[in-house]
Amino acid sequence: MNNATTTAEAAAGVPVPLDAVVRRVWFTMVLHPAKGWMRAGKAYGSRDSAREWVPFVRGAWRGLRVKVSQCTLRWVNGQLDEKSRRTLDEKFNMDAPNNAITRLDH
Repeated sequence: MNNATTTAEAAAGVPVPLDAVVRRVWFTMVLHPAKGWMRAGKAYGSRDSAREWVPFVRGAWRGLRVKVSQCTLRWVNGQLDEKSRRTLDEKFNMDAPNNAITRLDH
């Protein structure tokens, strides 16, 4: 394992540049009868925050199935990578943020 790889991604065989930032966000998703799974609301910083909205979304959508879905976003050199942009666009129907990440805040 070289310095450019994290332990988790080394196990997966994916090299990560030293200047890459990986973050996870969670969405509440509702199963629409005609459109399939669709995002209901914003991105949340923790699974618990997203899970708190499940009863509200289920009530607003009159009992349809609701789940919490995780999305892993990766920034390289401060810019969101293409795979993350495509995932946000196709799976979550959401535009990628325009601003670059300059530092990692925990």
